[in-house]
Amino acid sequence: MKTAVFLQARLGSSRLPAKVLYELGGKPVLLHCMQALSALDCDEKVLLCDHDSKPAFESLARFAGWKIFAGSTLNVLSRFVDAAFAFEVDYIVRATADNPLLDSIHAQNALQVALSAQVDHACYTGMPLGSGVEIVSTQALKQVFASSPDDYETEHVCPGVYHSPGRFKLLQLAYAGPSFDPSLRLTLDTFDDYCFLKRFFETYYRGTALPIDQVIDYARQIHQGASYV
Repeated sequence: MKTAVFLQARLGSSRLPAKVLYELGGKPVLLHCMQALSALDCDEKVLLCDHDSKPAFESLARFAGWKIFAGSTLNVLSRFVDAAFAFEVDYIVRATADNPLLDSIHAQNALQVALSAQVDHACYTGMPLGSGVEIVSTQALKQVFASSPDDYETEHVCPGVYHSPGRFKLLQLAYAGPSFDPSLRLTLDTFDDYCFLKRFFETYYRGTALPIDQVIDYARQIHQGASYV
């Protein structure tokens, strides 16, 4: 089975344009994501963007040792399917570039379990928003793509798979770390998110990714403290 990490990114976020190029701890958010996911044992690591964003991302992808693939802006599902064809992969680790605190250890474990169980979709439940990934089979995405998916399914890639348990084989893994706190928000979608993440990286980042339990502990301390700005 050939595997790939597909990290989706674009400049055109409506709420926070170009957010993936915002700096945290001296690095763009996009680079934090690629470096965290570089720890995964996959055959390909590819940054999936739209054509308009590609020029701004090429040097960062090259610096991280990643390949880059450009596809549809709005139909992200087709971007994934086209890339899966281009790189001839069987299983995809789907991640998004607005999550600079991605946990590579649980991502690798989810991939291994998905491959072993030969499921169509696998993910962890109970992890903070922005710390996890999805594992999906190329075959499942191709079937959804061929079945006239709606706009939500084409934008978010995997709902057509995990909303069809009778059609596809699904697996949910329960996160139960000592710092379990699924209510935490670790993603970057708004300026308030950026203020929190900026405070987090200024306070705790020392050049390398932190284990998820430590991230949760530190994030909880910031949330319990003063305002971010």
